[in-house]
Amino acid sequence: MTDYDAVEDLSYSDTGVRLYNSTLVGFQVTLRRSVLSVFFSVLVQLIMWVLPTLVAVIAIRNLLSGKPPEGPAVALSMSLLFALPNVRATQPGVPAIGCTADAVSFLPSLMICSFG
Repeated sequence: MTDYDAVEDLSYSDTGVRLYNSTLVGFQVTLRRSVLSVFFSVLVQLIMWVLPTLVAVIAIRNLLSGKPPEGPAVALSMSLLFALPNVRATQPGVPAIGCTADAVSFLPSLMICSFG
């Protein structure tokens, strides 16, 4: 097995060509991101959970106190709706919307901010 370092922090390895009677039967390639790239993506995912959680805490506090919502709290919730897609876009090599990471953090965060 040979490991190669490719562009944009991807490393890949191949197990070689499998031949059967001089006919190609299969070829396996494994792609992996670097540790730093994975760490940064997890950090972005955590940030996308912490910010909406704070918005939800502020909204619940306002709801339980019976006071009308404060202007800065509403502005924070509204600005996060527009900021979260840009925060998501900072991840290296991020795919189109709809991957597993979106179902885990991005879409729930948008829902929390929209209700907050």
